[in-house]
Amino acid sequence: MTGLLNRNAFMTELTNCLAASVMEPKATALISIDLDRFKEVNDSLGHPAGDLLICTTARRLQALCDAKGTIARLGGDEFVAIQRCASADEALQLAQRIRTELVQPVVSEFGTMEVGGSIGVAFIARRDVEAGEALRWADIAMYRAKEDGRNRVTLFEPSMDTVLRKRRELESDLRAALAADELHLVYQPQVDRSGTVRGLEALLRWQHPQHGAISPGLFVPLAEESGLINALGEFVLRRVFAETRQWPQVRIAVNISPIQLRSPDFAALVTQLAAEQGIALGRYEIEVTETALLGDDRATADNIERFKQLGLSIALDDFGTGYSSLSVLQTYSVDR
Repeated sequence: MTGLLNRNAFMTELTNCLAASVMEPKATALISIDLDRFKEVNDSLGHPAGDLLICTTARRLQALCDAKGTIARLGGDEFVAIQRCASADEALQLAQRIRTELVQPVVSEFGTMEVGGSIGVAFIARRDVEAGEALRWADIAMYRAKEDGRNRVTLFEPSMDTVLRKRRELESDLRAALAADELHLVYQPQVDRSGTVRGLEALLRWQHPQHGAISPGLFVPLAEESGLINALGEFVLRRVFAETRQWPQVRIAVNISPIQLRSPDFAALVTQLAAEQGIALGRYEIEVTETALLGDDRATADNIERFKQLGLSIALDDFGTGYSSLSVLQTYSVDR
């Protein structure tokens, strides 16, 4: 679609480039680029708009890199560039020019698309680095850029690899904690302006035996990335229903991941867990983010419709932070 190299051709080119760098004064800079909010463009404006954005990005990258550089599309919205650079600073300057270009709006028949890019740079000055390892370094830096807020450039440092290994260890610990029932819930009151409690929001907590309290902002995304989120979500629902079934008639809100909501069997799971505890779902509220409701995903629509039939209310969180549409409020009959 873009005319760029694919992953296989790129890896061959990178291997040759790293081998040739032994004979050249300049080192190899590897720049990993991932578009921010690309999925929201696809979901809100459609896949043809996404394709146009990909092709526009490809042309912009080709224009920024010189004739000796190589650009490839590794898949989806992932791009990578090889460029000869005399220093890490020179590589970072190029990456910053790429970042500046990517935030420029793309005006099209589908509407105006405004995204950005999270960019990782690996400056390969050593002669013993294999292509796969070099790309891994650039990807690590790119993911750090995403974690730090997106639309930024990050240079790979060896300490980042250590952080990644610790992240993998934390993922393993989370699996073990879930299996050992070491997670627990707290309930945050929701009050009106007079101070009257109108509801409670169930919040998941993890007290790690060595590291202490682990923030949900860390372990929930980790669960989503590692495939643990459905099991984690089931644990939360089961625990919430068990703990609150004898409580006074107050609304209980439960946060749901977009990944759970896109599961075709999710509504059936909620119904089953409620039946096991003998509770009526009318006083429970599913809280989802705006991103979860974007697009025309059939499973999401079916789950929301089933929830409404069961008497669950729907609360929309973070509205207005992405490619928002007021039609979402009508399509899904959001309550709050």
